[in-house]
Amino acid sequence: MDDTAKLIDFLCTRLDDEYEDTKTDLECQADDAGIQRYGSRTLRDIEAKRRTLARCQEEMLSGIPRLVHFATQTLKEMALPYANYGSYRPEWRL
Repeated sequence: MDDTAKLIDFLCTRLDDEYEDTKTDLECQADDAGIQRYGSRTLRDIEAKRRTLARCQEEMLSGIPRLVHFATQTLKEMALPYANYGSYRPEWRL
């Protein structure tokens, strides 16, 4: 698995984890309007990130150097919030 594939896998795992954590919070605190509002926004944010990730994967497959570069930079930027995870790689840092 090349470095970009590892980065994509890392991001997919983080988003899946966030999705599961948010769904659990929403189920456990169904009567808390604040949690429901925040959780709903978080789920929409996760979906938006998944769409961005999918678009980056499509651009990577295009083979067009400028698109590949842009997609790679975008993926690295998406990974920055997870830099404290043990599986985050230093080469992903911008």
